Amino acid sequence: MSRFGLTIASIWLQICLLGAAAQAAVEVGPDFTSSDLIGEISYFLDEDRDLSVEDVLGPQINFQQVEDPFPRFGYTRARIWLRFEVQNLEDRERETRLWVRENFFQYFAVFVVHEDGRVDTVEDLTPQSTFSERPVPYAQLVAPLNLQPNETATILVRYASGGSSEAKMTLESRESFAGQAANNTAKKFVFYGMMTIMVVAALIAFAILRLSVFPAYAAYAGSILMYIVHSDGTGFQYLWPNAPWFNTNASLVWGSSFIICGAIYTRLFLETAKYHPVMNKVLYAVIAAAIGLDIYALIDTQMAKKLMVLFALISIIACISAGVVAAIERFKMVRFFMFAWIGGAFAALIMTLQHWIGLDISQEAQLDFMRLVMVLDAGLMGLAIADRYLQERTLQQEVLQENLAQTRENLDLSRRLQALENKYAEAEEAARDRDISSQNALHDLRQPLNALRLTVNSLTGDDRLSDGWATAETTLDYLENLLAEHVSANNEAPASSEMIGLPELLNTIHAMFIEDAQQKGTNLLLDPDIPDVEVPALQVMRILSNLVANAIKYSTEGAIRLHASRRGKTIAVEVRDDGPGLTQEEFQLAIRRKVRLERHSDGIEGQGFGLAIAHDLAESLNFDLQLLAPEGKGAAISLNMPVPVSQSG
Repeated sequence: MSRFGLTIASIWLQICLLGAAAQAAVEVGPDFTSSDLIGEISYFLDEDRDLSVEDVLGPQINFQQVEDPFPRFGYTRARIWLRFEVQNLEDRERETRLWVRENFFQYFAVFVVHEDGRVDTVEDLTPQSTFSERPVPYAQLVAPLNLQPNETATILVRYASGGSSEAKMTLESRESFAGQAANNTAKKFVFYGMMTIMVVAALIAFAILRLSVFPAYAAYAGSILMYIVHSDGTGFQYLWPNAPWFNTNASLVWGSSFIICGAIYTRLFLETAKYHPVMNKVLYAVIAAAIGLDIYALIDTQMAKKLMVLFALISIIACISAGVVAAIERFKMVRFFMFAWIGGAFAALIMTLQHWIGLDISQEAQLDFMRLVMVLDAGLMGLAIADRYLQERTLQQEVLQENLAQTRENLDLSRRLQALENKYAEAEEAARDRDISSQNALHDLRQPLNALRLTVNSLTGDDRLSDGWATAETTLDYLENLLAEHVSANNEAPASSEMIGLPELLNTIHAMFIEDAQQKGTNLLLDPDIPDVEVPALQVMRILSNLVANAIKYSTEGAIRLHASRRGKTIAVEVRDDGPGLTQEEFQLAIRRKVRLERHSDGIEGQGFGLAIAHDLAESLNFDLQLLAPEGKGAAISLNMPVPVSQSG
């Protein structure tokens, strides 16, 4: 009865086809090689997923023409039935191959309905079917169709996908299929070989150089390799042939691996944690989202696969964005990295357009493009690492040369400092029997020499501080000039001083004593608005150095301020501190040689020369040194200098 029912159903089917202007059969003649089946296929969506072959052959099933070049119905959960006619024009049995350009469907069955009503099940695969159950052992789905002489048969294809429902298929002669399969296999293994070489090279480089970016790159390139291996079906054919459950979800596994490894590689290569903290957080978010998508796949595998395609594009955009941020500051270090991601972005964009918008592109063309792009991408990523390594080596050489130059200058400063200290010791020994001029010079040397020692000691770190070096050089010049002028063998009268701009002089004093002030816990502040006049360099330097040194000596907190202003035809330079302060009587005592005020001298080193030297030098230049009325606590001393006629304007 069952056979009789099938016969009746087949006859009814033929009547319906004739009455509904059905499409013509695909003719397989002596010269037949291939047919793309465009316009030959009709379809029916089994939303309840419960129809049998007998049901589909019944009159109640209404097949519709496939309008697109190939069957595609989005990410549907329905079982899809396809139908087309094949006619053998030869007087002999003809072997053909129905080739579906997909590596895996959860359900895939092919039936041949003969003219006499017989139904042959050519292939019937389920989610539990291993690779060995395929009638044609090929990476993609292939069903053998044997047509009897001069026979017209109906081909039924039933399938259901856990992802996209696209089914690009062709009808091939046995010979044309064998030729194309061999060509595809050769292309695939060339790609596998190139990618494997890159992965192995990265691991060897890691074993030699011990840089974490190499295993990150190996994992990134390896995830690309495995994604393509799965997509073209080779993984199921050779790597996990007995694990159809894994093959069902391998696109999720390798897709998320690509996203995660790409983000990790980007973080390490660009050093985002160190240089670009915002992009570092973005890449961490990409990694977390990929993991979250894998978890979501436990709820809805089909939608997770669709989202994975889109998110792969988003992750590449994030990596490119991180590269753009890095390139703004360090283009030479990241140039090849930027170029590499562009190809990956094109591949991801094509996949997104195909799965989300329906871009018409064959899987072979898509895979060929992805293989080419990914080889270039992986190669450029490897080149980026090599370029980065060479750039860092060059930078290290430059830093080494700079450090050597800095060390030489440091040694030169240290030698000059040591020579000055030796001369100072000799002069101090001789000064016990010398006149007041020598004592003045020795006093003036002591404080800048100590400030210079602090400055030189601060320059021993790795970074070269240009301001510190300039201060040390200026201080050395000042001290050497002071020694040459005041501590000479014949003790001659000093020559007239050279002139110097007041802003330059005050900036030099500020730089000279700032370390000393910080050692005492105070701040040495210099007002920026300084009149641009010239003053006697050495004498004014000595006067103000003594005033600043005294202020530092007697201050333990607060700030010391240097201020200069024009008052008519006079320039006034004020030194204010937050120390114990001075009365007018105490000031008159302090400007006498070797007088130290008892209430200020406890625990403070010195001989009481500072204010006396400053006062004597001011008098010798017809300058006025006076104590100002305090504005709060502390002392304020002003050096008033007449402005030369040439500068009074």
